[in-house]
Amino acid sequence: MLFLPQVALTPSSVALFRQAYKRWRKDEELQHPRPHMAYQVTPKDILYTDGYIARMIGPLEAERYFNRLLRLCGRPFHPITIRPAVKHAQPSTDIANGRALLLDFILRDYGTVVPQSIFSPKHAIRMLNMPIFFVHGENGVLGLPLAHAATGSCKVLNGRAPAPVGNGDAARIQVRIRWPGYDDWLARVTITQHHTQAQNTISLKMLAKRVARIVYRFLRTFARRQCWRPDWRIGPRGITRKDIILIGLIQVCRGSWQPILQLNRYIF
Repeated sequence: MLFLPQVALTPSSVALFRQAYKRWRKDEELQHPRPHMAYQVTPKDILYTDGYIARMIGPLEAERYFNRLLRLCGRPFHPITIRPAVKHAQPSTDIANGRALLLDFILRDYGTVVPQSIFSPKHAIRMLNMPIFFVHGENGVLGLPLAHAATGSCKVLNGRAPAPVGNGDAARIQVRIRWPGYDDWLARVTITQHHTQAQNTISLKMLAKRVARIVYRFLRTFARRQCWRPDWRIGPRGITRKDIILIGLIQVCRGSWQPILQLNRYIF
């Protein structure tokens, strides 16, 4: 059975994307007049430019990432958009009597996604797990304020941590943070109820809680260290945990994941 990739969108975010795109096209035409040519924005354009993963690792790396994720080997693929976003979407979801893979969500007009270079191991694995997104089970809203996630005060999230989320039957995963202006940082997270029950994975709520606490540790560790990207400085006069929203996780190599983080304000 072929899996049909999807990019989940909301009506408001689609409207925002179209408005931004129209403004950009108008500016381009004023600066570089050219014969009129119709251009249609495709779901793949959105996936590689305005999805969370693309905003995190950049358009070129996003294309490479999705090629690895879907094992395309250069073959074309055609993502589709679902409007409104499916509230109870899982990594694999039934839509219109077909199977769909949830690839990404379009960016919420809320704040800057923390840019991170994607970790590239010497020996890449052949198969990656699908991205994990923290979506409220009641209203379908994407993302958790870091403080809510760290205390477990968030409401029910859709799904469970997929098994195997880590290294086959491993009970732990590595979480890598590659914050701009600082050295790489790595910590481990237990993803099972018990170390001896590798397939008994924790809930997404518990996974979000443990990942958020790792981000807390990262912020405390680097708060007094020098940052060579001043706009991204961590600390009392820079970015604090109150500014951060936990969106999800992407797997980058065997047993290793990077968090998708968004600020509640913009950094230009």
